[in-house]
Amino acid sequence: MMTKNIFKNYLNKVALLTVFAGVLFSCNQEIEVDALFEDSAAVRINKSEANLRELLKSSPEGWKTTYFTDNQLLGGYTFIFDFEDDKNVRMSSDFDADFTIETSEYDVIIGSTMKLSFVTKNEIHKLSDSNNFPVPALRGQGYKGDFEFLYYGQEGDELIFKSNRDLIELRFQKAVADDWTQLAVRKAMRENLESDKLTSVFKLLIVKNGAKETKYDLNYNEATLLASPATINSDGEINEFKFGIAATPMGIVVDPSIEVDGVSFKDFEYDVVKSQFIATVGAATASIGFFGEPAFITKDVLGLGQDPLETFGMSTSYGSNPLTSPGFDTLIESVEQNILARGLNLPYSALQFQTSPDGDGYTRVWVNFGGNWFGYNFTSVIKEDKFFLTYVGPRNGNGAAFEAQIQPIIDMFSNSLGLYYKTEGSFSGITSNGTAINYNNLSGAFVSAGSPNIRFYGLWF
Repeated sequence: MMTKNIFKNYLNKVALLTVFAGVLFSCNQEIEVDALFEDSAAVRINKSEANLRELLKSSPEGWKTTYFTDNQLLGGYTFIFDFEDDKNVRMSSDFDADFTIETSEYDVIIGSTMKLSFVTKNEIHKLSDSNNFPVPALRGQGYKGDFEFLYYGQEGDELIFKSNRDLIELRFQKAVADDWTQLAVRKAMRENLESDKLTSVFKLLIVKNGAKETKYDLNYNEATLLASPATINSDGEINEFKFGIAATPMGIVVDPSIEVDGVSFKDFEYDVVKSQFIATVGAATASIGFFGEPAFITKDVLGLGQDPLETFGMSTSYGSNPLTSPGFDTLIESVEQNILARGLNLPYSALQFQTSPDGDGYTRVWVNFGGNWFGYNFTSVIKEDKFFLTYVGPRNGNGAAFEAQIQPIIDMFSNSLGLYYKTEGSFSGITSNGTAINYNNLSGAFVSAGSPNIRFYGLWF
C-alpha cells in the first residue's frame, strides 16, 4: 500500500514539473516575441501616425497629385496640398476657374491601415459632391471622387495613396512654387481641346508608325474630359476604347495610356501652330486635336430620303446638344442680326427639311424666326458619301422677301464640298435648367465640308 502511494506521489510531481516547464517555455516565447519590437503596439501605431504627419509636412511647397476618379467615365484634375501643421491644410486645384487657396482641416486616422482624411470642405470635395455632376448620366454620383485616402507607403520621393472607396491610386509628388501659379495654365491648356465658333468639329486621334496611319474619331466630351476614340477596321467593324485626359503645363496626360500596335502613348505636348497635342515614342507619333476632315466617312448618308430619314428637324424647344457646334450658333446669330437690321427682332426657333435625293431630287428647307417660316428649294444628290445640294430659289413669300438676310443658311446647305452626315442614335437634348430630353426618334448630325466648324444636330420624324 505504501509503495503504491509513493508511486502516485512520484507521478504527481512529474506532472507538475511538466506543466511548470511548459509555462516556462511559453513565457520564454512571449519574451522573444516582445523582444522583436522596442515599443508596444500602441506606441508603434502612434509613431506611424506621427511619421505620416511629418512626411506630409516635409515638402516645403506641398504636394501635388493628378486624380482620375474613373478613367472610363471621367478625366483627371490636379490638386496641390500644403500641410501646414498637424491639423490644417492649404489646397487648390485646376478643377474650375477658382484658383483661390483655401485652408481646411485634415486628419490621419488609424484603422486597418492609416487613412488621410480631408475633414472639412475644400477643393477635393468638389469631386465627391453628389449634387455636382458634369452630365445627367452621373446625377447622384458627382465626379465619383473621394476625400479619404489609404496610405500605402513611399516609393522614392512619392507618397502612395489609394482612394478609400474605389482604391484608385494617387501619387503625391513634391510640389514646387510654380505648381501653385500654373494651375490656371493647366486649365487653359485643356481648354485647347474645347470647340469654339472657328474650330473644326472634327477632333481626331491620329497614330502614325512608319508607313501605317490610323485615324480615330476622338469623340471627346468637354464636360467629362473623356475621349472615346473609334475607328473602322478592314472588316468594316468599329473599334473603340476610352481614356480620360488631364492637363499639364505643357500639354495633356491620358489615362489609361493609348496602346496602338504595341506602342504606348501617355504624355502629349501642345503644338500651338498645329493646334494639336503630340506624343512621340521612337519613330511613332500620336496627335490629338482639330482636323479638317473626319477620321472616316460612314455610309449613313445613303439612307437619306428613305424611311425614316425623310423629314429632319431641330428646334430650340428640344434643348441643346453638344453636337450642334458653336459655329452653327454663330451662323444663326448672324442671320438674326441681318433680320434685326431690317427693323425686326425675330429670334431663331427651328429648322427643318424634307429630302428625297433618290426621288424627285428636291430638298425643301424651312427655317423659323420669330414664329415665321421661310422656305427654300434645293436640288440634291448623294455622291462620294456626302450630301450635295444646289440652291434653286425661295419656296414662299417670306423666303423671297428675306432671301438676302437668310443667305448664310442657304450657303451652308449649298456649299460646293457638300455635307457630311452621321446617324447618332435616339435623340437627346438638355434644357437650359439642366433637364434631359430624350425621344425615341432617330437623330443625326450634318457638317458642312466647306466650313467644318458648322455642325447641326436634330431628329427625324
